[in-house]
Amino acid sequence: MKLNPIFTNSPWIQLESLLQKKLYSNYFIVVDENTEIHCLGIVIQHIKDYNSKLIKIPQGESNKSIETCNLLWNELIEKGVDRKSVIFALGGGVLCDLVGFCSATMLRGIDFFYIPTTLMAMVDASIGGKCGVNFLHFKNQIGVFTLPIAIVIDPIFLKTLSQRHLKNGIVEMLKHTLLKETNLDAQILNRSLHCNLDQIIESIDFKKSIVEKDFKETKLRKILNFGHTIGHAIETYSLKDGRDYLHGECVAVGMICELYISAALYNWDKAILNEICDFLRPFTNQFKISEFDFATIIEYLKIDKKTQFGTPSFSLLEQMGKPVTEIKVSEALIVKSLEFYSN
Repeated sequence: MKLNPIFTNSPWIQLESLLQKKLYSNYFIVVDENTEIHCLGIVIQHIKDYNSKLIKIPQGESNKSIETCNLLWNELIEKGVDRKSVIFALGGGVLCDLVGFCSATMLRGIDFFYIPTTLMAMVDASIGGKCGVNFLHFKNQIGVFTLPIAIVIDPIFLKTLSQRHLKNGIVEMLKHTLLKETNLDAQILNRSLHCNLDQIIESIDFKKSIVEKDFKETKLRKILNFGHTIGHAIETYSLKDGRDYLHGECVAVGMICELYISAALYNWDKAILNEICDFLRPFTNQFKISEFDFATIIEYLKIDKKTQFGTPSFSLLEQMGKPVTEIKVSEALIVKSLEFYSN
């Protein structure tokens, strides 16, 4: 399945050309409080001829919820949405996920575009057609597969980000590097730290190539879940505990744990394991786990959407650049991986 266009070369010219062909009835731009201040002006400058209607939703992972969907659906109805309307999602991964889900379900589906403003959204969240919301503190429990009409990638938005949010997106770029590079060294890992357009496109192209071969995640696409089985459990724990940790920070924790599991199952050289994990640790934002947390995190693993018949399914690395999927891991080894991270 071929994904819809991702505009990286003269993105606004490509967007304008497409909009001229579409003839939509209403144009909505969904923002949060940050993108309204820092990013909206750039978008208005490029689509000023379309008399767009603005909708603002609250920011942050804790607002990726059915309650926020209700807010957005209500606003759309009040502002005259119909099936020939279009929505522009201007924000990071949380906003893109939520707007994609709301667009897919409003009037059984209206067109939407992603204009990702964070590195995480550019290289990961906006690519691949997954969208949805959290439910009862559990990550991405309600959602659909649906595609935006196009994605507009403009690195100018990265200038609005803090170092923390840049590192949040770099985690996914590092994940892509671990999945595809067979001869890994510090130089290759360091290459992922550069957020220029070439590196962004390289990361997008890698994920796009996987998704186009397996859109509904029946086999190959599952490799992209590396770091996310434990990572999502950590994120759920963070949400439930009221801790303000970003998706990439939790995935960095998950990757360290799942690298340990990979090394244990496939007999890695411990020096390689330690070198990669030492590289990843600064991206965790010093997330703390005590042994008293382990049982709760393992319970959250069992509710993860990748779990089948009560058993979590892991995507691991048999070796660098050789991912394996649908691996069952003993609870004892999961505990050891959490201990490895904690220590």
